[in-house]
Amino acid sequence: MVRNKSEFLYTGLLVFIDVVMIVVAFVFSYFLRLWTEQLTTADIGSLREYLSVIVIQVLTLVAVFFFSKLYHRQRGMSHVDEFYSVFVAVSVGTIMSVAFNAFLIRNGPDYSRRMIVFNWMLTIVLVTIGRLAYARLKWDLQSRGVGCLLYTSPSPRD
Repeated sequence: MVRNKSEFLYTGLLVFIDVVMIVVAFVFSYFLRLWTEQLTTADIGSLREYLSVIVIQVLTLVAVFFFSKLYHRQRGMSHVDEFYSVFVAVSVGTIMSVAFNAFLIRNGPDYSRRMIVFNWMLTIVLVTIGRLAYARLKWDLQSRGVGCLLYTSPSPRD
C-alpha cells in the first residue's frame, strides 16, 4: 500500500513537471516569435488569446505521453532512451495538437509555423530537462528512504 501511494505521488509529480515544461515551452516560443519576427503583441495577439491553444497542446501531449508509456517508468531505462521516447512522443503530440487546434478553434490566434517549430523544439528540450531533474529528485528522496519500501527479514526466534 505504501509503495502504491508513493508511486502515485511520484507519477503525479512527473505529470505536473511535464505540464509546467510544456507551458513554459509554449510561452518561450511565443516570445521567440515576437523577437525573431520583430512583432508586437498587437500584431499577433496577446498570450492570453493563445490560452485555448495551450490547453489543447497540454491535453494532447499528456495523452500521447500516457499512451507512449512515458508515465510507466521503467527502472533500467537510460536517459538517452528516455530522450528518444520524449522526442517521438512530442513530435506525434505536436502534430496532433496542431490538427486539433485547426479543427476545434475557428478564427483563433495566429499560430504560425515558426512558432510551432520553436514550440516543438523547446518542448523536447524542456520536458527532457524536467524529467532529468525529476529522476534526480526521486533518486535523492529514495536514497533518504522517502517513498520506498524497505524489506527486512524477520529475526529468527530462539
